[in-house]
Order: sequence, then C-alpha cells, then structure tokens
Amino acid sequence: MVLAREHGPIDFADIALAAPTSTGDTPRAARPRIGLALRGAQGEYGPDRCLHGVVESIVSRLREAFPDHEFVHIEHRLADTPLTPEATEALYASCHAVVTTRLHGALLSLRNGTPVVAIDQIAGGAKVWGVMSAWGWPLLHLAETCSPEDIEHSLTVALSGDLMHSVEDQRERLVAAAKQTLDQLVAVVRGQLAR
Repeated sequence: MVLAREHGPIDFADIALAAPTSTGDTPRAARPRIGLALRGAQGEYGPDRCLHGVVESIVSRLREAFPDHEFVHIEHRLADTPLTPEATEALYASCHAVVTTRLHGALLSLRNGTPVVAIDQIAGGAKVWGVMSAWGWPLLHLAETCSPEDIEHSLTVALSGDLMHSVEDQRERLVAAAKQTLDQLVAVVRGQLAR
C-alpha cells in the first residue's frame, strides 16, 4: 500500500511533520543566522536535469551579500550528520532564515517557525516545486530561472520579519495536513489488518 505525496488520486501531506517537536523554546541565535540546507547532486534525475552546481554558485555569493550574518550548514540526512534529529531541528529553529534545495529542508524550516527560501534544483521542477507551490509558499524558485539577485531579494524578505504571519499560517496548515494524513494512514492499515 502506498499513499503518494503527490500525483495520485489524492495528494497526501508529509507525515514527518506530525511528529512531536521539542524546539518551541529554542532561541534564535544572537547574531543573525542563515541556515544552508543544500541537497547536492541528485543523480536520480540525470546530469542534464540536476542543476545543483548552478544553485551552489548562487548560494556561495550570499556570504558576500550578507556579511554580518552567520551561515550554518544544516544536514538532516541522519547518515551524514553527527547530530540527533532533535539537535537538527533545534538548528533549524535557531536560524533567522534558511535557504534550501531540499523538500524536507523547507518543511522543517516552516515546522520550526523559520522563514525559508526554497530553490528546486531540478530543471522543470520536482518535489520542492511541486509541494511548496501547492502550499503557496512565496519564496520559491526554479534553479533554471532564478538569478543571484532573486535569491538575495528573497533572503532579504525572509530576514525582514514580514513573513512571520505567513510562516505561522503555513506551519499550522502543514502540521494539520500531516496529522490528517497520519489518521488516514492509520485507518487504511487498520482496514487491511481487519481483513
């Protein structure tokens, strides 16, 4: 049994967002902090569609554009980080904004109340574009059409505080949808077990 996140008869939310979080009391860093959660190469899309080099070039310029900000790398793939899941989420929560090419980077940012600049590094768009555009997130870009200036502008907006109401609204909607999907999954499994 598969409940597809997208492109099925029903789109289901990511149930990871329904998990309890303990980052509600995590303070933002004293110095303005920007998290970078970049996916890197995605060979499954082929060398012509994955534009991670383009994105990494754009993102590398952000340090010059925001010299008074601390930049932190966020790796949430558990096999590649020494951090616990709780410490990774606390890192998202401690940032003033996050720039990401990862779907879960965008979702975990919003789950922790952090504005996010999401960039889909797959030509034509893939998971990041599909999910975040469906949710109406305004700071969303395709790698093949964005410029360094576009990302700098979006990051300026994310850091301004003007989107905090949108961040909270998105967080509430994403968590509610995740809980609804989890309820649907439990109902399906119970139905299968009852047979």
